[in-house]
Amino acid sequence: MLCLLWVFLVALPAAAQNSPASLTQRRINEIAAALERAHYQLIEGTGARHSGETLPDYFAHLMAKLPQETPAQHKARIEGYLAALSRVTSASAPLRRMPVLNDNSARNRQVWQRAVQALAELPGYTSRLRTEWPHEAQKLSSPAAKPDSFDSELAHAVWLVTTALSALRDAQP
Repeated sequence: MLCLLWVFLVALPAAAQNSPASLTQRRINEIAAALERAHYQLIEGTGARHSGETLPDYFAHLMAKLPQETPAQHKARIEGYLAALSRVTSASAPLRRMPVLNDNSARNRQVWQRAVQALAELPGYTSRLRTEWPHEAQKLSSPAAKPDSFDSELAHAVWLVTTALSALRDAQP
């Protein structure tokens, strides 16, 4: 009897709170804010993006050492990117599946599909980047190191954050 009471008083409300059905505008805004913070740290706050530079051009040199940047600063910057991706991956977990929508219009569903698809892909990229990072960190000190899959994976992860943020700006519960 006590187990059944516990289920109704504790387990079911907790599950409902984490389910896609409980999505509110406030929760959308909280996740969008986490995406905005990551976007700033990955793109706008890096000092690596040139004025007027397109994102594909920026992605091409995302991993490059900045002028006047020491090897330790360069490594710390890349580790900051990975930390930002880890934080936003955790914060956006509730939106990896399509939520139950109040506004079921075709336009709103398309917006949500873009956001959910990007956020569903993000954990895989973040995990691969974290796994590959120790190997990549050793290559930073080599002047002959050439861009490889790590660079393109990082660029794609940043693109996923940007895509999800853009979609959530237009999303309605």
